[in-house]
Amino acid sequence: PTRIVVVDDAVIGGATARSWLGSVYAEVLNERLRRSDKVIVVPPSEQRARPAGVARSSLEMVTTDLLAVLKNTGADYVLSGLIEDKGDKLHVTSVIAARLSGRTQAVDSGEVTLDKLFAPQVDIVVHRFLPQTGVRFTADDYKAMAGYDPHTSNAVLELLGKGWRAWAADNPQPAIAMWRDALKIEPHNALVGEALGRALLAARRQLLDEATALAQDAVTTQPMEAEGHFRLGEVLAESGDWAGAVDEYEHAASLRNSFIEAYLGWGYALMQA
Repeated sequence: PTRIVVVDDAVIGGATARSWLGSVYAEVLNERLRRSDKVIVVPPSEQRARPAGVARSSLEMVTTDLLAVLKNTGADYVLSGLIEDKGDKLHVTSVIAARLSGRTQAVDSGEVTLDKLFAPQVDIVVHRFLPQTGVRFTADDYKAMAGYDPHTSNAVLELLGKGWRAWAADNPQPAIAMWRDALKIEPHNALVGEALGRALLAARRQLLDEATALAQDAVTTQPMEAEGHFRLGEVLAESGDWAGAVDEYEHAASLRNSFIEAYLGWGYALMQA
């Protein structure tokens, strides 16, 4: 399958920039692209080539960004668009970067009214751009992609997109906050639930890493304390490092022969290792 990245649309012009449009529209395009088995959509979390929320004010800036994302992600194509606010209409210029050529090209997709932007018949990727990638999509592929109707509210799509673009595995809290807010709007939204689950798992891993570092520091400082080795064994077991947990439980038991909890932990860790 062809690896494709959809980058937030850039917004220029007008007294009030429609900055929400980038993350919302990118999420709609991602969902449409996922309808084809010929495409692998690179997750937004892998696109961190420039600060989130920074609008590109020229076509040159957009193409520079796309080439950087192309290099960083190893995708086959990177898709985006430059959206200029024309008052009651938006002027869209579609932009694509290709790995094979290492170049970008732009296509003027014309003016679109805001209420029609998500309509499948004016989708700048499905109908204006995918034929230029060289991927052999069938009529069924196009029908499946264009058939996706973004029933999710714009507010939820905005929070979902912004959360992904704020995502960092070593600091998932900003994304968690946004996705919790999105679930308050649509409590049973599967897209948000999946994203939040991943973020909460990352947060748990982050806490376990911190706990492991603290426990290891404690046993380094006081290597003859059985309790310290036992606590380190608990943290290692919780993180799935059963071999490490076995060593620490055994060490704790050797330092205190009556340490029943250490023996119990040692036995359980041995069964899991």
